[in-house]
Amino acid sequence: MYYACIFGYTIHLLVHIILTLRFKKYTPGIVTVFFQLPLCIYFLALIPFTSSFLITSIFVTFVIFLNVWLLHQAMGTFAKWLKSYASGKN
Repeated sequence: MYYACIFGYTIHLLVHIILTLRFKKYTPGIVTVFFQLPLCIYFLALIPFTSSFLITSIFVTFVIFLNVWLLHQAMGTFAKWLKSYASGKN
């Protein structure tokens, strides 16, 4: 399961690179990608790819991306609440 999480996280790091290339400017997380991606690739190279690993990795990657999508959906509501809280109008 640990390696499946690393697999999902590696895909997430690749998305940061793709977004930076797409928007042609800084995106959050791009600096740390270059420190973390080599480690993830190294750890993934240590394990044999079996069918159970692949199935677990796909599931974990789906859960990670679902979590990121839900967080992005909630950002607007959270930003409004935070602004209200900061101004003392909770």
